[in-house]
Amino acid sequence: MKKSKTALISLIFSGITAFSALAGLYLIYNAKNTLQETKGYDQGNLILNLNRDFFFNDKLTKIRTAFEYKNKLLTENGGTFSDVEMDDYIGFFDTISSLLDKHILEYDLVDQEYGYYIKQAYDNKEVQDYVVWVNHTYGKNGYKGFEKLGMRISKEGY
Repeated sequence: MKKSKTALISLIFSGITAFSALAGLYLIYNAKNTLQETKGYDQGNLILNLNRDFFFNDKLTKIRTAFEYKNKLLTENGGTFSDVEMDDYIGFFDTISSLLDKHILEYDLVDQEYGYYIKQAYDNKEVQDYVVWVNHTYGKNGYKGFEKLGMRISKEGY
């Protein structure tokens, strides 16, 4: 009798342990899905804010328009934009690259939203010369993220 009572208690504890393990796995699975959904929502909010900054900023809109019409960009080349304004434009894409590196944004979303503009800037001879000048003048690769992202988008095509 004592043996069967011990076996019954052991069986009950085994059942509770198994149930707890299954419940834990279910909770982990749900938490993972919730985190993925939250990341998607956060990424959506971030891209909306970035779009507002990029598409509704008069200065950046003027630079995008200059690219579209293949106008000269920098004042030293006969364009209308200062080094600071060019830095803002290229720096935006450099920041996007950092967000990709940290897995805050996904590449497909960035390519969809900004790929055309990144490729346009990356392939532009005046921008290439400017990046070389910045790297030479300041002795570092100041636009490493922009260059890496531009190279990837240009290579994959847009």
